Amino acid sequence: MTLCVVDSAERKSVVALSVEQIKEADACLVLANKYCEDPDAEDAANILRVISIKNYHDDIKIIVQLLQYHNKVAVVFD
Repeated sequence: MTLCVVDSAERKSVVALSVEQIKEADACLVLANKYCEDPDAEDAANILRVISIKNYHDDIKIIVQLLQYHNKVAVVFD
């Protein structure tokens, strides 16, 4: 199993990951920066990262870390 990790604390964008890394991965972890100043903005950015990754690879499994419980939503990708 191949795993792709996106750590928002490192300020890497999804574009910085090669498309091949995403295409070859079976799963992806999107980790939040728990030391950020604005947790809601951090969660919004991570949700956008998930959407970007899904645009490259529809079948990838993604686990995203959210800092604020109220930002949790159920999203189904067909």
